[in-house]
Amino acid sequence: PPKWVPFETPVAFKLYECRDIFKGIMAETTEGNIPDVDRMAGVISGSDAIILRSCYEYEAKWIELLQDLHQKPVIPVGVLPPKLEEKYEDTDTWLSIKAWLDSQKTKSVVHVSFGSEAKPSQTELNEIALG
Repeated sequence: PPKWVPFETPVAFKLYECRDIFKGIMAETTEGNIPDVDRMAGVISGSDAIILRSCYEYEAKWIELLQDLHQKPVIPVGVLPPKLEEKYEDTDTWLSIKAWLDSQKTKSVVHVSFGSEAKPSQTELNEIALG
């Protein structure tokens, strides 16, 4: 871990993961050509507290480190699961996917989910597809 992390941790990024992360946050992606990392730093410095989607049970040391680094309260609000839809509509898209799934041999299809925030690159999707 970096020297500013005061505890032992197995959490680490691979070099290619770091490159992907920094490529995204350093890019001039917002109106006015302000990199996302600068926008985020400005928001944090102008805030009275940091609220994040996590909990002490999972990340107590990291939450405390974030509080120490920014010298402001960090309030974990839990994992906040998405609201479940009460009614599911059979759309043409879903029906065609379901028909395809139903036509496959048992245990021959693997479902891979990245959640709503991860956006794999085309290269990463190709790697997953090729196994």
